[in-house]
Amino acid sequence: MKKLVAWLLAASMLLLFAACAAEESGTAISGALPEILDRIYDTAQVDDETRDFLKTGLVTTDLPSEALGEGLGIEEMPKADVVASEPTAEGVPFFACLLRMPGGTDVEAFKTELFDAAASCVEHSGVQDMCVESAGDLVLLVVAENAEKYSEAFFALAE
Repeated sequence: MKKLVAWLLAASMLLLFAACAAEESGTAISGALPEILDRIYDTAQVDDETRDFLKTGLVTTDLPSEALGEGLGIEEMPKADVVASEPTAEGVPFFACLLRMPGGTDVEAFKTELFDAAASCVEHSGVQDMCVESAGDLVLLVVAENAEKYSEAFFALAE
């Protein structure tokens, strides 16, 4: 009887772990970071002028995580893979950054730290909209008008 109870308990734990793993992998977004940003830009519900800007007015480059950390004043920046999009023309208030966090990173804690650091920079940029979101091991930072549109597109990719 004890063996049967132990076996049933072990089996239920395995099912529980499998369900948790399936739930986590459901929020993962596959692909290279620049491709994911492009998919966000392609699916964001924005007007035609903004869509044209996203296709022709941005340059997306790899960014060392240390450079992002220094720019935002984050002292202990994780060694993440980072790409950032910035306008090709000066004076256009737009910045998007996508990070793939290393394993073992507390993504929610980092997201909060990133939000606080970016918020102080946003105060000086003149842009009022900002979002910091996460799905799986990815963290998205957008500073732009209608930032929530990019957030919605990001979450749609995670479904």
